[in-house]
Amino acid sequence: MGYTLKWIGTPNFTPGRSSMVSEVTIHHAAGTSLASVDSVFLNPTSRASSHYAVQGNVVHQYVSEVNTAWTNGDGVLRASSNSRAITIEMVNSTGAPDWQIAENTFETTAQLVAKTLKTHGLGGAVRGKNVTWDQMYKATACPGPWMLANMDRFIRRVNQILSPPVVVPKQSPGIATNSANLVYSAHVQGLGWCERVRDGQWAGTKGFSRRLEAIRIDTQSVPGLRFGMAVHMQSEGWKDMGEVSPTTTLGSTGKSQRLEMIAPYIIENKTGRRLMFQVHMAGLGDSKAQQVTSSIPLAVAFGLGTTGQSRAIEAFRMWLT
Repeated sequence: MGYTLKWIGTPNFTPGRSSMVSEVTIHHAAGTSLASVDSVFLNPTSRASSHYAVQGNVVHQYVSEVNTAWTNGDGVLRASSNSRAITIEMVNSTGAPDWQIAENTFETTAQLVAKTLKTHGLGGAVRGKNVTWDQMYKATACPGPWMLANMDRFIRRVNQILSPPVVVPKQSPGIATNSANLVYSAHVQGLGWCERVRDGQWAGTKGFSRRLEAIRIDTQSVPGLRFGMAVHMQSEGWKDMGEVSPTTTLGSTGKSQRLEMIAPYIIENKTGRRLMFQVHMAGLGDSKAQQVTSSIPLAVAFGLGTTGQSRAIEAFRMWLT
């Protein structure tokens, strides 16, 4: 989720700073529109301003971060806290007594705080240290009962944005198309040999930019089916692997080479079924499913994948129908 930033400006600020930025201070606007905040900060007699105000996914900026806004405590009179802070007003969704904040305003403010902490090298968000609020500087309800009750959640969200959880790549095979018991497995970049799958389930990964490096297929599990495989490997080009057996490694391991194209061919098919295969390619997604019809080794016109594009196959599946 992003936000739109609009410069508004204000006459109410002190040029420069007497301290380095060390915190972000949260306020509530005590109003339900950005227009009301604009009108206060554009009025020179109000002697009030902040660096930013937030409503929904819209952010208004009034003071450059290199200058001092008049926000914390009694505004311009509390020069020490203002000089070290980037200040943010959050527009309320309700009035007194709760002064609630809408969830999209909450989220945008968390993004803005995360960006500010990162820009100024302040590390992760720490409640009451580098993320502060107006009540810490004077006797006031600001930032309001609702925001104070949700401050721990806010700090957690800021830190999630700064350090998003790492998604561990994993195989998601899906549902088998039948019970013919055609079993196979994939050797995936960074994961090694993945769990064996069968009958049209996907071997490998999708959406993680992990190359498929090798395949193994247990042909002995399907009586009457014999086929070979030619593969196109990074740096090595085409190679006919011959008849496929449960111990045949179609591709390579330990070389960090991507499989780019595969071309199976029929040696014997007494199953009465069609042998089908499909690949998932980096940047292109799923190929069309294709029947294995050729009986000629290295019949590359009947293969799936690409050559000459430095493009990896990322997942593979095979089934009888």
